[in-house]
Amino acid sequence: MPKTIPTAPPQLGLREFVLLMAALMSVVAMSVDGMLPALLDMQRDFAVAQAADMQYVVLVLFLALSGGQLVAGPAADAFGRKPVIVVGFALFVIGCVVSSLAPSLPVMLLGRVLQGLGASAPRVVSTAMVRDRFEGRELARVNSLVTTTFILVPMVAPGVGQLIIWAWGWRAIFVVFAVLAVLSSAWLWWRQAETLAPAARRPLRWRSTGQAYLACLREPQSWPFVVALGLVFSPLFAYLSNAQIIFGDIYGQPDWFPVLFGSLASMVGVASRITARWVMQL
Repeated sequence: MPKTIPTAPPQLGLREFVLLMAALMSVVAMSVDGMLPALLDMQRDFAVAQAADMQYVVLVLFLALSGGQLVAGPAADAFGRKPVIVVGFALFVIGCVVSSLAPSLPVMLLGRVLQGLGASAPRVVSTAMVRDRFEGRELARVNSLVTTTFILVPMVAPGVGQLIIWAWGWRAIFVVFAVLAVLSSAWLWWRQAETLAPAARRPLRWRSTGQAYLACLREPQSWPFVVALGLVFSPLFAYLSNAQIIFGDIYGQPDWFPVLFGSLASMVGVASRITARWVMQL
């Protein structure tokens, strides 16, 4: 078993821990990829003239997701990992309810903002939980295993979303999102012990938090990673927000969208699996 921090309480075994972390992160993937097949139906029901306007349904979630992590991270350091994730999931569920009942695109966007803010907690705090338990090459290996498991969700999410649309309509997609969030919260709460020891918690003060962010910005070694991640994720976000238009309108393959999208996503899983092997050797 990988070495754990001595002050942490007894933890899950590696296999279940990896599955749980992947499940927490998969809520974000499902909230993005699972509703992509519904964009055309939303455009019709909301009477949106331009198909390109539907990309905001994805973009506003990413913006809220990015901003929410700046708050969820310090909150998790102050109050513990589990409570912050559960509160985030509760906000996510509220956003799902708003989206499922939305009568117009602006209301839909409001629901998506709430979903993004809520999903930011499990997204960033799950990464902190992995760091609480592991370090060094073992940390990189576990992260790769989590990513390998997590990437299965983007592969199948569009197909699952399409099946839900055929069975119950596009509004039911957000109900499924809410159910997944509740199940993930229950799994975390009942099975996973808190990974941040009380002695390691830091009071939530905006002044010290701002100073910590400023210290990160002043650290020269952090900037290459910031630029590299920005170059990677910027085209990824652009692709995700326009994937339905690309495959459906430009290439005229709307029926094949789930298969084509999942095939491309599988390459990330292959790369993550290779990384999990090589990181321990190289």
